[in-house]
Amino acid sequence: MLRGRLITIGGPKAWKRGLGKYVKEGLQQAALHWWKNALPEHFKSGAKGKYKYAKRTRKYQASKRKAKGHNLPLVWSGEMRDALLRRIDVKGTSRMATGTMRGPSYTGIIHNSRTTGARIDKVAEILATTNREVRDALRFVQDAITEQMEHDETVEVREF
Repeated sequence: MLRGRLITIGGPKAWKRGLGKYVKEGLQQAALHWWKNALPEHFKSGAKGKYKYAKRTRKYQASKRKAKGHNLPLVWSGEMRDALLRRIDVKGTSRMATGTMRGPSYTGIIHNSRTTGARIDKVAEILATTNREVRDALRFVQDAITEQMEHDETVEVREF
């Protein structure tokens, strides 16, 4: 037996306009979901391998452990982590969503390690995503669009 769902929103123009609105909202919700759920993972132990962060020197790791008592990735004092997790401003269109977070001035500095030759780009490390997170975000957008359409009175949904 074949089952499905037919969704209609008036004519073609209404469909395009309505779908764009739903996609925009879905993308914005996905960006907020990433900020709440995936971003905190970047600051936990194990994130170095998960997100493939640039290698830090042994000297840096030892001095960090001695001075701060931890070796959490992307965290020295916790100031940047706390600032990034405090607030996000999300804007979007039907094509993309943008989240703006405010961090300390050093957040955007790219450091070239003299000893390892590694190029440490904190912004790229903060925004790194795994394939699973990308799939989850896509699923989240799809679910958000479906949920919005189901609650819109101008949308007709027929199960068959």
